[in-house]
Amino acid sequence: MKKLIAALLIAVMFILPLSGCFGSSTPRVTMLNVKPWSNSNGYEKITYALEKRHVNKDAGETNLGEKEASGEVSYELFEIPSNIKNSPLYDTLKTYEYFSEHFTSNDALVTTPGAYSVLFMDFSLTYESGPYSGKTDKMNSVVLFRSNSLAPVYSERSVTNQSNNISYKAIADYAEKKNYFFGSDGDVETNIEGAYDNELLPYVIRARSALSSGMQDSISVNNAVQSGVYNDSKERLMVMNAPSTYYVSGIDPDKTGFVKDYFEPGSVDYYDSETRRDDLGYVFEKGYAFKTYGVPLGLSQTNSGGSYMLYYSQQNFSCLGQLTSSVLMMFTSYEYDIETGELSYVYNYKISDYKTSELL
Repeated sequence: MKKLIAALLIAVMFILPLSGCFGSSTPRVTMLNVKPWSNSNGYEKITYALEKRHVNKDAGETNLGEKEASGEVSYELFEIPSNIKNSPLYDTLKTYEYFSEHFTSNDALVTTPGAYSVLFMDFSLTYESGPYSGKTDKMNSVVLFRSNSLAPVYSERSVTNQSNNISYKAIADYAEKKNYFFGSDGDVETNIEGAYDNELLPYVIRARSALSSGMQDSISVNNAVQSGVYNDSKERLMVMNAPSTYYVSGIDPDKTGFVKDYFEPGSVDYYDSETRRDDLGYVFEKGYAFKTYGVPLGLSQTNSGGSYMLYYSQQNFSCLGQLTSSVLMMFTSYEYDIETGELSYVYNYKISDYKTSELL
């Protein structure tokens, strides 16, 4: 069980006790009518380069050590413009056994054309040093959700970790309001509590007015993995502290990637080498530097665990008339030792590719 909980700290990532005041005078946070990723192609794919680094503690100081593992994570989002059963994605969804058995006869998927979107996530991390050298951890997930409200319909996550020999599957069926967790210690069924699915959380934040307005926010989340591991049906109340400006640098250092396709020359600052800017208080890595909204995110005071930071672009992306905004440029998670509670590892995900067309 300890190994599974340790793996959970990597897979869940959205857990940090944060303080925040949500008084009656706080302006109301709303869901944006036009989603930041929406475009006429109904498609967005973001790919991130992933690094895992050990945290060193020396003379009371905490520093990042050498890279222990690296990999790639991609999020591929499809907006379905017609009846979902007439969409090519329907055949893909049917390859998931639970969806095929429980959702293919659901009339709701037929009677509301254009109402759904699908998000696919793929994660791969290979260890380059340490006791797990040469081993690879893999994870993939799918979420079917309502395009306007982002209300989830179905989600599924599968994990296979060679590093600690942990494998599991978690399914959330929002039609039946049930979570199903299939792990090495047996199967667990729990009730669903929470308005949004954990797999979709970065997009829920991206689509809410709090991001650009600088407000605090709280989001009710269902996490089928946590519910299965801890055998409970509690909702996870995510707390988002007020965003602040942060620069994400070192993007597309060779100028051969996505930046040239979405930005006019000179519209994004580029640094030829590592550069210290005392006026901004930053050391910029070689590459493009984007101004972002830095968002601290985690569970409410009633929960505890590891922390999570997300950085959304303040500059719009534009290509061939396709305009998208608040693109997640980088996110960082922190893994804590389950025995001591001390910070052990940092996972950093930085954007490496971006597409608003499958043809790009």
